[in-house]
Amino acid sequence: MTMQKTPSPRRSVVFEEEDDGGLEDWLPSIENANRDSLIAANMDEGRPFDQLLRRSSIKHLNASLVDAGGINNVSTDKKNDSFFDECNTVFKMLRNSWGVNNVRIFSLEMDTQLSRSPLESIQDAIIVTEGWNKSLAFRSMFSEAIVGRWRMLAAMTNLDDDNQKSKLPNSERRQSITAFIRSSMLGTDSEKNGSLNNIRTSHTVEVSNDPIARCLGLRIRNLEALVIGLIDVAVRELCPHNQVVQREAYRALQGSNDPDESISNPFIHENECKTLDDYANLFAKYGLRPKFWLDFCNAFVWAMKTHNPYAHQEQYSDDFEKPAHKGAFTRFVAGMIALPMVEATFRYENYIQQRIFLKLEKIYSGITDGNNNFVSGAFKNAINSLFKERPEMVDHFGENDMDSLHTEFLILMENLVKNFSNVNNHHSEIRKMLIEQGELWLEKQIPFDFVALLGNAFLDAAKPYLHSKAGAALGQNLEMALAYIYKEAMHFILTPLVINRNLHTASSKFYKEVALELSWSDQALHKRMVEVHAEILSTGTYTQTSEEIEVGARLAWRNSSKCIGRIAWNTLKVRDCRHVFSPDMIFTEICEHIKLASGGTNIESVMTVFRPQHPNEMWGMRFWSHQFFRYAGYKNKNTGKVLGDPANADFTEYLINSSLWSPPLIRSGFDLLPLILKMPGIAKPFVYNIPKTLTHELDIEHPQFPAVKGLGLKWGAIPAITNFKMNLGGLNYPCIPFNGWFVSTEIARNLLERYQMTIPLAKAMNIPSNDRMLAQKVSAELENAILHSFEKHEYTIVDPMTVGKQFITHCKRERESGRECPAQWSWIGGLVGPTNPTWHHEMRDFKKDPQYEYCSNPWQVINIEKSYNTGLLDTTQHHQLRRSLLNHGSKPDTKENLPKVLIAFGSETGNAEAIARSLARKVKLCQPKVMSLNSVTKRVKSISREFTHFLAVCSTFGNGEPPSNAKMFFSNYDLGSIDTVSCVVLALGSSLYPMFCKAGKNLQKMITESGGHDLLKFTCIDNAKDNNQDLIMKWLERTSKLVLPDSLLSDLSAMALANKEINAESTFEIKWREDEIEKQEEIPTVFKPVAFPAGSTMMCLKNYELFTHNDVKFRSTRHIEFALPEGDRYETGDHVSVSPLNDPLMVQRFLKCFKFELEKASEGGVSHKTQSQNDNLLPPSVIRQVQKVFHIEVTENGETVPSEIPHLTDLTLWEVLQANVDLSLNQESYAIDLLGMMMKRLEKLPSTSQQSESFKAFYTNNRKNAAETYPTIVQLLEEYGSVFCEPFSGSAMPLVSLADILVLMPRLSPRYYSISSSMKSSHSSFSLTVGVINFQAKNGEKIQGVCSKYLANLKPGDKAKVAIKSSAFRPPTGKAAPIVMVCTGTGIAPMMGFLRERSKGWYNGSNKNVGECHLFFGCRVRDEVLYREELFLLQSSNMIQLHLAFSRDEDFPKQYVSDKMKLKSKMLNQLLQGENTHVYICGDAQIANNCTETCIEILTSSGMSRIAAIQYVNQMLISDRLQYDVYGTADLYDVLKEKDHDIGMTNKARRIWTDRFLNSGSISNFN
Repeated sequence: MTMQKTPSPRRSVVFEEEDDGGLEDWLPSIENANRDSLIAANMDEGRPFDQLLRRSSIKHLNASLVDAGGINNVSTDKKNDSFFDECNTVFKMLRNSWGVNNVRIFSLEMDTQLSRSPLESIQDAIIVTEGWNKSLAFRSMFSEAIVGRWRMLAAMTNLDDDNQKSKLPNSERRQSITAFIRSSMLGTDSEKNGSLNNIRTSHTVEVSNDPIARCLGLRIRNLEALVIGLIDVAVRELCPHNQVVQREAYRALQGSNDPDESISNPFIHENECKTLDDYANLFAKYGLRPKFWLDFCNAFVWAMKTHNPYAHQEQYSDDFEKPAHKGAFTRFVAGMIALPMVEATFRYENYIQQRIFLKLEKIYSGITDGNNNFVSGAFKNAINSLFKERPEMVDHFGENDMDSLHTEFLILMENLVKNFSNVNNHHSEIRKMLIEQGELWLEKQIPFDFVALLGNAFLDAAKPYLHSKAGAALGQNLEMALAYIYKEAMHFILTPLVINRNLHTASSKFYKEVALELSWSDQALHKRMVEVHAEILSTGTYTQTSEEIEVGARLAWRNSSKCIGRIAWNTLKVRDCRHVFSPDMIFTEICEHIKLASGGTNIESVMTVFRPQHPNEMWGMRFWSHQFFRYAGYKNKNTGKVLGDPANADFTEYLINSSLWSPPLIRSGFDLLPLILKMPGIAKPFVYNIPKTLTHELDIEHPQFPAVKGLGLKWGAIPAITNFKMNLGGLNYPCIPFNGWFVSTEIARNLLERYQMTIPLAKAMNIPSNDRMLAQKVSAELENAILHSFEKHEYTIVDPMTVGKQFITHCKRERESGRECPAQWSWIGGLVGPTNPTWHHEMRDFKKDPQYEYCSNPWQVINIEKSYNTGLLDTTQHHQLRRSLLNHGSKPDTKENLPKVLIAFGSETGNAEAIARSLARKVKLCQPKVMSLNSVTKRVKSISREFTHFLAVCSTFGNGEPPSNAKMFFSNYDLGSIDTVSCVVLALGSSLYPMFCKAGKNLQKMITESGGHDLLKFTCIDNAKDNNQDLIMKWLERTSKLVLPDSLLSDLSAMALANKEINAESTFEIKWREDEIEKQEEIPTVFKPVAFPAGSTMMCLKNYELFTHNDVKFRSTRHIEFALPEGDRYETGDHVSVSPLNDPLMVQRFLKCFKFELEKASEGGVSHKTQSQNDNLLPPSVIRQVQKVFHIEVTENGETVPSEIPHLTDLTLWEVLQANVDLSLNQESYAIDLLGMMMKRLEKLPSTSQQSESFKAFYTNNRKNAAETYPTIVQLLEEYGSVFCEPFSGSAMPLVSLADILVLMPRLSPRYYSISSSMKSSHSSFSLTVGVINFQAKNGEKIQGVCSKYLANLKPGDKAKVAIKSSAFRPPTGKAAPIVMVCTGTGIAPMMGFLRERSKGWYNGSNKNVGECHLFFGCRVRDEVLYREELFLLQSSNMIQLHLAFSRDEDFPKQYVSDKMKLKSKMLNQLLQGENTHVYICGDAQIANNCTETCIEILTSSGMSRIAAIQYVNQMLISDRLQYDVYGTADLYDVLKEKDHDIGMTNKARRIWTDRFLNSGSISNFN
């Protein structure tokens, strides 16, 4: 189909100047003609009917019209005449009172294109453009003001309208409508009815029961964005030639190029409207009355005057004083917005009354005829085909839903076709039905592309019937009409889903930011998102934690482009007071806020957060006061002069006239205003006076000019803002009092601009009044006076030069952290002047969430006592976001200054310590100090005085506690001020535990609060992830590069070569304790067992094999019992940590590699005749030597000092090797360091050998996965010991010494096991179930797990170092709760604890009202059923039902535990859907994932949709009815993520929606 191209007019209606009749001439003719079916003129033959909705000249509307396809339109009487009367009246008002008919065509500068505009000149267009750009600088304030005012005026206009009209005869209706509209525009309605109407309308707006809210329904939530977008599109049509800018200009901020924010469907969203037509059609379909657009004109002009800061200072301010039909702003809003909106309303009302829809209604009735095969045939087949093509769609429907889907859909479409003419009426039954359907689709989480695919299937099925009944031409138009009805219906149905999705998107984006700041693991982030999304689905909103709000508030400060003092964004103290609802208690919290903020006189930045705004609230709880401390402004009615602060003159007048506040008898220029708090649902605001002791006012005096003090100037010391709001993840917090401290320039500007003190100050400062630099000199001296006054009273304040430098430092830190710093030059560079470094700093002003936003003044918005032509408000209070600090940034590294580095660790298992020492080796040219955090407490008096860098690695122990060698630091150490110190923290932990990396986070918080500069972003390493070693290596590399940049490293290396005293490589040497020669005779020649510290051990009571087969040599699981020390307790489900000992034989093999060095060290000792025992690999002299106490000395830069490695100090070598160091090569960073050191030494050899070449090849190809070839260092050294551990040719010493190896070896970590007993059944002992690990190395050697082998070899009476560790894995609190336990192998351990606890009461007769218990246990073969006799006994007593699955038993079918669960799906489905059923899963992470997926499949098999099942499982997880005790590194919560469903549009669905529903043929987008 081809269409003639016609230019799109800028406006819909053009009144020629000579057209005196206007609408008055043609509206009556519309009434006499086919008014109900009017559509656009100039239709071409075969033109698609949807094209008729586009704008066209109104003067053609009364032309003779023919329906598309040749069907004549006839009049319908579905709507009464009042709507058309209202349109007629509004059009006349726009012409007569707003001047929209006075249209001229003018040239846009040299542009050859002509543009139609309601404005009189290009100057008017520029006035509107400049004024609008200024409003966008305060977008949130303006949007809230105009929307609130519009809704208030519309509610006022609508007040008693229906009742009054119903009493009038038809002849008087038109006059009634005109009178009501005119009263709205002129403001006389309020004057007649008084404040009662204000109260009534204010309440309806506050609870979203006003006419506009009722029309828009859920769309009222994004009305502000729609209004801003509407105005912005209209403004940009005025001067299209000026829309290509060289720098960022303020935009309406409706869209984003961020791919994470891209909308994946074209149905409905905040950015759905691109043109003025789009906005007009959107508002029309929601049924906004024409008269409301006159209210919009009123609201726009009012908001431009009252909520456009400094509007009175702009050149366009005179325009506000012009009559409405002459002003640029008034003519713009009436002609460019109101008129097109009313036209669209008129067109839409006529359009949905067309005859084509009546014809469709008649023909469609045959489709729903029970005898028609269409119901059971074509459409049902189409749905079945759809689900076969897209089987994942079934996830959203249960079986019953699938069966009835086609029937219910046909009923919906039947109602739509019959009642489509009422779709724009929010009172109509069809609109209510669509809303109900939307809620149902939201519950099922229907994906968006299903809408297009379902509609396409429906049209395909209906098409043959329509064409057979009406013929090809009419059938095609009927098909298009049906598609149009479907599209319009989907707009309303999908609204709840889109709002839900938008909140999901906002929350997801917010939590990604939070996760980065708090270093959450992927599992932690996903679990939190599961909780949030489940709460959103069930309640429509969600609740954030205090920590999340604190992070969000700090990020909002960091992202505030107008704030110059953001350097301390991460020191903001956030007080969570969301629980406080009483007004008096709120005021009490405000007083506490002030006390905390002042801190005496040392001002701290503090925010107090009160409850968020409910989605249906217009204002929420908020303060009407702009700040805690504001001075009154008393305006003289005769002279217009203001005593006090002119910025508060209108507010002061409002408070006095409303009897909310009485000024003092003797008024002054510095009378503090009260604090005004407005609570939702309570008409009268609450008034509070802050106690004098908390106001912190100070007099302004000058150190050189005493006369300044005589002027009586004063100001408050705490700038506490109350008219800001904060949006965090889609939640709006409108009541967040926030303070920082002043920049002296802010106070100076307030006194000079608002109080007009320039001349009085000049006299006091002896500055001649004719001095050409008068203003600059007065300003400079006033700032000097302000700084002097604050410093005299010891209040915090900052000067502009300092705060400018701090901002530059802040930008540098942000850049180093990989973030661009948004900044608005006029608020930063313009604030501090051309001598400040910020003046020439390049800035980009872009919006980044989360963000602080300006609030409107609700007291002005709801106050319609006056005409909108009242005076302007100076809103200079909006400058108060700019905050500042006193401290400078961190001290940069320089080539001249060697960094002084302190590396501290908190390590329980040795991992953190190994990383710290690896880092020390990488920055060894700095000669770093390495010590535990406890040692820092003892040995470092002041970090800031002794070091430039503080680098810390800290693990988390137990329930979020610091390691034992860090507890003293956390409890006692005061970091002091470390603002000159660059800091880095690496936190270690496991996301399998609830307090993930808590100790590291606390350390980071201590550093932040002490002012430390983050050299590198705080990093968490999750030990439950496979890639943690890669992350550690990257962290080590990045940190070392930041401490020692390449430029500094090259200089230091050159210094090392030039200066012999500087040795680039440290050397280590073992020093044996030889001071007690007489005791050497006592040193044994056999190995003594390692002795653990007293009180740290527990005695083994039992140790026996649980497997009954004969293959225990290769597969073994042990039951081990330990005596519980007196006074110790544990809870069922707890863990224990076991500190193992290395296999003595492996230790001897390691020592044998260094036999040469050890024998040399033993020379000169006392000879012994005792021979080595047969099971020892070492001679007696070496055995004696390794049982001597030793320490290691390090030589660096010519200085030799003892090394500070606690686990290698004051112990024997045998004790160290057996109990303190890890012989494995599992830690990648350690293996790489070890191999790198060996390779570096190898390069010194003058010649090579076959072995050395073999090592080089291994290093090149396998250093990152060395453990695969050599599981332990023993195999590595045995392979290459001849190269490294024996003297090479021409040398008396080997390449690598024992000390070189020892300082690199990581500490031996404890292992964790689940307790398999219960205190209720065993008071004095506990048991473990230990699977002995066996595997075979590449060289064929059989290797056993260090700890499992150690435990397996314990004999009754032996003692081991064991400690109880708390766990979150807990049985139900009540015995009535049903339990489902799923496990494999040794995963039965905690389950046995649960069963043993429950059996205690069972056998004691307390077996009544006990919930059923099921154990699904997966084993390889029947002989590996652990605790089989005990389990069979429990089953025989009916305490449990046992379900065994064998995966490798020849006598049983191959089953995994998940297969067994599926066989019991009916029983499990009933249990899972029970209110109190608890499910426990234990095993590796893969088992946990598979079994959780099985639970979801079981739920779906009963008719629940997959999406609903996932949400149900998520709820179980949140409520702790689903718990995991998991080992391994798989992603635990992956199973809870939806599969790869595209919740947006697939390509096919997108094409269908666009071609068939939006743009049939050449149809323009009318969404």
